[in-house]
Amino acid sequence: MHTYEHHYTSGKAAVPLSKCTILGAAIGNFQVLSTEKHPVTKEGPVIDYETSSFMQAGELLGVVFGVLLNMVLTETEIMIFLVVLLTYNSYNTLKKGVTKWNAETKAKEVCNPYLVDCENRLASAPFRLDD
Repeated sequence: MHTYEHHYTSGKAAVPLSKCTILGAAIGNFQVLSTEKHPVTKEGPVIDYETSSFMQAGELLGVVFGVLLNMVLTETEIMIFLVVLLTYNSYNTLKKGVTKWNAETKAKEVCNPYLVDCENRLASAPFRLDD
């Protein structure tokens, strides 16, 4: 008996399946966010369409190279490439998360939110929260 998981266990099939999943999530996010207004100005959409259209060129270039590599490379090479790429991204995300967490912990130590001069104390702190 063949199952759904059996058909998508190869690395070559995982990439297109992942792209379909990402496309579905992007369409859902677009539908939700296209009706919402900007949280600060209360005018205009949440999505900055100029920035998103600027980013499309790089995204399409990445898709083209990804499809070419998926056709040229063997399944083992694709898996090695995916593991290296995901490890690199995971390491950078974890490093940034730890840095943010340490900065927020220091901010909690420096500034009690119930004090009035909290912003002045944070401005003079030897670290920044927006890195």
